[in-house]
Amino acid sequence: MQQSMFIAAIFFMLSGAAHAGVDQKASAFVLCKQQKSVRTIKVLQDPAKQDNCTVTYNKGGVEEVVGSNRSAASCKSILKQIQNNLESSKWSCRSVETARVLTSSEVSRQ
Repeated sequence: MQQSMFIAAIFFMLSGAAHAGVDQKASAFVLCKQQKSVRTIKVLQDPAKQDNCTVTYNKGGVEEVVGSNRSAASCKSILKQIQNNLESSKWSCRSVETARVLTSSEVSRQ
């Protein structure tokens, strides 16, 4: 059950649907884990403003904007700096390209 909630949370974070009431999509998403703690970093693109991006960092269930820029490359650089900082502190990080939502019965079979 806990794993299915975690997977659903990852799917929700990838969608970027809840960020500031704006329909933004994550163009880059990094998931970092250390024991049972999870942190996420994402680059959000606003489809209405193709050149604008925002970087968010989620720690302890609290998401905050940690940077923004007109260049997607600059936002991805901010994401990479945060990822490097976490990895140097013994966090295990990976880029998440896609997410799949499983039902509770699918999770229990795995």
